[in-house]
Amino acid sequence: QFLQEENEKRSVTILFSTHIFDGLEEWGTHVTYIKHGTLSFNKPMADIEELAVLRAQDYLTPLFEFVCRRVHADAAEYRRKR
Repeated sequence: QFLQEENEKRSVTILFSTHIFDGLEEWGTHVTYIKHGTLSFNKPMADIEELAVLRAQDYLTPLFEFVCRRVHADAAEYRRKR
């Protein structure tokens, strides 16, 4: 709540890096994904098709599911390359 209020009051960008997703989807605007130290993508949440699909499938926490899928896919890719 505090970060959301600060964002709205001061019109600032807040970089939120966390493993806690509770409530984040209600006020986050963009997802930035860094893979192996390189920017993989930076998109508005509304433009992420996979996230929209997860919402349509009534996932309780679509953003969390999206991130989990990305992390698991990256881990599998890393294992294949080793």
